[in-house]
Amino acid sequence: MIQGPLPNGKFISDGNIIQTLPNPKPLQSPAMDSISRGLTAFSVLIGAIAAFLVSYSLKPSPPQSKLYCVAPDTGHFISTLNTSLPHAKCFRVLNGLFTDVLESYPIKSESAILLDGFVIPGIIESHGHMLQYGEMLESVSLYGAESVEEVRGRIKQFMSLHEGEGYGGRDKWVRGIGWDQGNFGGVMPTAVINAFSYLFLDMVFETLLRAS
Repeated sequence: MIQGPLPNGKFISDGNIIQTLPNPKPLQSPAMDSISRGLTAFSVLIGAIAAFLVSYSLKPSPPQSKLYCVAPDTGHFISTLNTSLPHAKCFRVLNGLFTDVLESYPIKSESAILLDGFVIPGIIESHGHMLQYGEMLESVSLYGAESVEEVRGRIKQFMSLHEGEGYGGRDKWVRGIGWDQGNFGGVMPTAVINAFSYLFLDMVFETLLRAS
């Protein structure tokens, strides 16, 4: 009669300790083990492909260039100012930059924005005022002056730096440039003029430029 189990898989039967073996684990063949590993790897691969496809579908498409052409049968053309291609019919623009200039209309069907008129490059008329630049070099710079007191201080500093050069007399007026009455509460700096003899202040229209 079995009286009860003991640790380590042993039982007491009729006063004797009987050794029993634990239940053996089921054995798995090498073929089944290989198939299991293969299915796991395949599942990981399928998951990676699915994640890539989802991320690719959510990726925004790159911007497309726009095609502009002069209207056909009008005699209009695009002037490039380039001797290798002086006249053109179309051009492409991407992000505000010219990416292509076409001498003729595209052969393939492509949506285009028609321009009713001639197209010429923007005209940039660069120039300088040499006389005014020279006058500026011999003037008191009042750019950024925040108060009439600051204007007075800059003029006094200029007079001190150029002492003995004749500034402040009838034949050599002190000229101040760049002041903005907007920094003085809209009041013209007449107090500065009254404080000095032979002083001429050129104004700049920074206030008007900011307002526009």
